[in-house]
Amino acid sequence: MRRRWFLLRLHKSVTYVPDFVGPSVGRSEGPINQRFPKDRTLKKTVRHTQRNRIYLGAALLFTIGLGLASRKFPALFPAALEKYPGDALWAQMVYWLVCICTPTASVIKVVLSSLAISYVDEISQLYQAPWINSIRATTPGHLVLGSHFSWIDMASYTIGIAIVALIDGWFLRKRY
Repeated sequence: MRRRWFLLRLHKSVTYVPDFVGPSVGRSEGPINQRFPKDRTLKKTVRHTQRNRIYLGAALLFTIGLGLASRKFPALFPAALEKYPGDALWAQMVYWLVCICTPTASVIKVVLSSLAISYVDEISQLYQAPWINSIRATTPGHLVLGSHFSWIDMASYTIGIAIVALIDGWFLRKRY
């Protein structure tokens, strides 16, 4: 009799394996319901793919370079967009940093984490104490903390993270 293997691969990241592997697996004696009772269930084992940190580092450096270029050379983007491509690129940088810190996290978790970090940074701009304004007056402080609150910046963060999440989930995740 031919052997039966009960290993079902339904999706790349989800594999179902039986939780009852014993001496009668694959043998031909007895009816199938005696060898594999119905009360036994199949375990669901989820394997997370890990992102390659080399690709993430390259994406981070490219995003930082493009973001700095968008501020230094505004002619790279249409004039109608003003400074908002830089805000979207800043949020994308946050996304890549979260990916580097948690390479096995799902795309949804990374999206939610990076959106939370970006929104908290934007909301922190409502706090205008003299000591933090002196930090914001420096170039690194302005690049990291920003200067004034804007709802359009939050929309830019959302759009930027959505774009990079699609890139991560669709293109890069398949190549790791």
